[in-house]
Amino acid sequence: MANNRVAVNHPQALNYILKENEIVFARTGASVGKTYLYDPVDGSIVFAGFLIRARIDCSKISPAFFAAFTRAGLYWNWVRVISMRSGQPGINGNEYASLELNLPSLPEQTAIAAILTDMDAEITALEEKLAKTRAIKQGMMHNLLTRRIRLI
Repeated sequence: MANNRVAVNHPQALNYILKENEIVFARTGASVGKTYLYDPVDGSIVFAGFLIRARIDCSKISPAFFAAFTRAGLYWNWVRVISMRSGQPGINGNEYASLELNLPSLPEQTAIAAILTDMDAEITALEEKLAKTRAIKQGMMHNLLTRRIRLI
């Protein structure tokens, strides 16, 4: 989350503050289908009118599992088909409500989400290592090409 936070000063802003286990969907334009699962660590967040908010029923679906589902190919194939419009792509609330899910049991959903979270953490660590290695390579290339370091 960006560090440059701003405040919303509107009498109805409290109606649009995200709560735990809520997810928002982008409903129009180039970002149609993108999602954000609210994380209390991000602080108080007000969602905009071009988003659709959904409250996840935790007795039926794991929020982390559902968030992972919205990053998977099956979901994005559905988004491509449903959002086809003659003008700007879009998906309305009723169309999102029609999204069908084949859900495993809650314990299995939790296990799947945990594995995917661990894999995301490993990918992030590898990307950081790759960035550091690239920086070292850039420094080495500079030193070699400017003859600060000579190979014998």
